[in-house]
Amino acid sequence: MITQTFYLFNKAAGFAKVKRADWIILTLQTEQIVTQALNNVMIDVTKKSAPVLLITLFMITLLTIYIAKLLRMLGLAASRMDDPDVISKIRAVSSWYFEVEHLKRVILWGTILLHKRIGKLSSQAHTDPLTGLLNRRGLHENIEMSLLNNSVVSVIVIDINHFKNVNDTYGHDVGDEVIKMLGRHLKTNSRKTDLVCRTGGEEFLMLLPGIDIHLAVVIAERLRKNVAEMSFPICQHITISIGVTSFLPKEVPIDAALKTADNALYRAKKAGRNKVIVQDIPEDLALMLHKQHKD
Repeated sequence: MITQTFYLFNKAAGFAKVKRADWIILTLQTEQIVTQALNNVMIDVTKKSAPVLLITLFMITLLTIYIAKLLRMLGLAASRMDDPDVISKIRAVSSWYFEVEHLKRVILWGTILLHKRIGKLSSQAHTDPLTGLLNRRGLHENIEMSLLNNSVVSVIVIDINHFKNVNDTYGHDVGDEVIKMLGRHLKTNSRKTDLVCRTGGEEFLMLLPGIDIHLAVVIAERLRKNVAEMSFPICQHITISIGVTSFLPKEVPIDAALKTADNALYRAKKAGRNKVIVQDIPEDLALMLHKQHKD
């Protein structure tokens, strides 16, 4: 049966040929009736497809929000790459589709490299490159932690005697080896809670939390004897002079302790070197520096 439709005098006409009967069937409807029928079909289709359409739109919206949330989390992490815990936050972001997984890997890799570089720069800024000990900046960065919750802290200041003669006689390479060996010895013979610092060319400082003046003197004397008995490359033997003091962090500022230990070291060198000199912190110095800190 072949069916065709056409318009005739503003009416929709159609015919169909029935081959078996050799009939031609004609139909004639007004345009309004046809239009109404089509509209009814469209309305019916719309009603039946609306729930599916709404559910589809709802699912697409949820998916879009979830995808945007993942990208927003990665973007936020990327904007805070210097945060200490940002790497764990990036790893916690769900990456269930390829694009987010790829972006996550790139951001994570870049953040890890950045943290390594920051750590390296921080280490370089706070440590002495020759000995690996803290430098002055590193000492002051870590000093508050050492003073916290410690009723007493001792300071030991060390200076290599006649170090200029070592450099002039054997060369700076030998002098550097002496510095490195002494730095390793000080570090090996200290606790994890102690701060060991190279403060100058041949000067070192040890901050000993929880160690009173009597024990600090014993430690300083043992260091002096051990160094005098050590065998160094080329120059063989060196000696050190040591200044020692002790203070109460809650009552005396650290500056007063460091200055007093330096004065004790100066006295040890004036007294013939290779000696340990102990000096108490003068009350007037402690009061003056305490007042300066308050101001």
